[in-house]
Amino acid sequence: MKRISLAFMLFAVATAIGQAAIVVNPSNPVVGQNIQFTQNTPAACGSSKWTFGDGATANAPSPNYQTSHFYKDPGTYYVTFTFLSCSVTPPPVGPTYVTVGDDRTITISPANPVPGQPVTITLNYAKQPPIHWDLGDGTTVTSTGNQVTHVYTGKGTYNIQAYDFNGTSTVPVTFSLNLQDNRELLVSKTDPGVGESITFQARNFFSSQILWNFGDGVSFTGGSVVQHIYRKPGTFTVRVQDPAGQTPGQQIPTATAIGRTFEVIINVRPAPSKIADLMITGMELFFARNRSNYMTVPSGAENVKVVSRMKYEGTGWLNAYWSINGAPYRIISRLLSFGQSVELSLDQVPTLQEGVNEVSIIFNDPKPDFDRIPSIHYFVSGIPNRLTLKIPLDQSEFCAGEIPYFSWENYPLAQRYRFIYASSVPDLTDLESTDGHKTPKTTWEIDQPLEVGEKYFWMVQALDFDQNPIAGSEIRSFTVVKNRFDLKVEKQENLAEIGQQRFVLLEFRAVGGEIIADRRYLIEVYARDLKINSFALKGEDLDRFTTSVACPKDSATMVRVRVFAILPDRLELVSFFQEDLR
Repeated sequence: MKRISLAFMLFAVATAIGQAAIVVNPSNPVVGQNIQFTQNTPAACGSSKWTFGDGATANAPSPNYQTSHFYKDPGTYYVTFTFLSCSVTPPPVGPTYVTVGDDRTITISPANPVPGQPVTITLNYAKQPPIHWDLGDGTTVTSTGNQVTHVYTGKGTYNIQAYDFNGTSTVPVTFSLNLQDNRELLVSKTDPGVGESITFQARNFFSSQILWNFGDGVSFTGGSVVQHIYRKPGTFTVRVQDPAGQTPGQQIPTATAIGRTFEVIINVRPAPSKIADLMITGMELFFARNRSNYMTVPSGAENVKVVSRMKYEGTGWLNAYWSINGAPYRIISRLLSFGQSVELSLDQVPTLQEGVNEVSIIFNDPKPDFDRIPSIHYFVSGIPNRLTLKIPLDQSEFCAGEIPYFSWENYPLAQRYRFIYASSVPDLTDLESTDGHKTPKTTWEIDQPLEVGEKYFWMVQALDFDQNPIAGSEIRSFTVVKNRFDLKVEKQENLAEIGQQRFVLLEFRAVGGEIIADRRYLIEVYARDLKINSFALKGEDLDRFTTSVACPKDSATMVRVRVFAILPDRLELVSFFQEDLR
């Protein structure tokens, strides 16, 4: 059975017994909005009286007896109309119900504040300020506008109430604010030895300048991550204060700048009577610029920095030297104690000697606890001009059986290009033993078998009429990986021809090999060296998928499709398709 509202029932009864209805405009008013009340029954009366159901009344004169009223609070109100000063008995006018909505809301900024952080509270669509606020923590305030800013000193749930119309509204607009404090003090070790470095982290603190007191007479203002070394044994209380709690750049009165102090106990052990001998257990070496073990630089290049990260045990002096091409370059003498790793850097390598240069570290004492000491290479090019490579990008992958395709930008004065690749940087740049592959084009394909798992390096030189290099590229690398499954073209359909272009629909199917049904795969589609499409599919959808290709109307186009498994931390090449589309 359908429900019928009380207001509708009253209207129906009034109409049935001959009463006139009250007209309300707008029919769905909100708080603070002027409402027009009208009744259209003519009567020989001098005036009338309206009652609006909120304690307010109004007298309206003849002949139309119209009036207006607004409500300060949402709700349903009973409205009546009565004729006054009549010479004859007037017809009855039925009452009506008016439902008043509320479009006001409270919002806060920031959206997820924490204790000690200033919060801006806004009453949206406020009607008639001043506004009286109850902020839920015992604080009341009156604002001339629609906003207040407040700092809550503790976590918890706060019921915010805003009273509009200079506080005379009886039904407040409310907002429930739940504050959580996720600030914490982390320490790498609470029982260090004397002389051992400890790392402290003030996580999720609001201030950029944090007050650190380590309990041993050392205190300062610093960032969120600091290190400290205790020089004597004992128990120390570390106190860390988030001084104001405001976000950087925000200024609030000192009286409301409530911060918070965090504490942790550090028990420092005495130094052992016998210190374990220093032992180098691991090492990696790379260029700081590209975090790689090779790079190409022009002659005279600056800021070519090398970084070494070593793992070690025990305590003692490290005596070693940086080596360039087997010759001592810079001495390393450093005391290593109570740690597990150290980072050393060579801020500038020599870049005046053209050709391949090798960088390594030679250990005098102690000798490293591993057989192979790593080395890295950089190639100083005597060619002043740079040739720009296009694809593949550095450290790319190709599937076994795939014909690697390379391209580069045209160099204006070049007559030919020399494409060179090798399995090591020294072999790559030794032009006495390899002359590379010469071509007038700006592309090259390696049609010889490549070893699976092998890493290769490549570069390109632009040559003049006499076959002398006039521009050179950087060195890039690629790796050959196993092909996990095959891609087959099931269907080829010409969709349309527009001018000298034709559009072809290709339907592929993955067959055989290793396909994981619920894993996502990335499919990239290339026409020559231009990527024209890219999309992701689940393994179960690789059974049949389509893509469209635009190609010249009267010539073949090399179409390449590459499939990558989407892993949590990287993309892994797993399959390919490569064929001339005719």
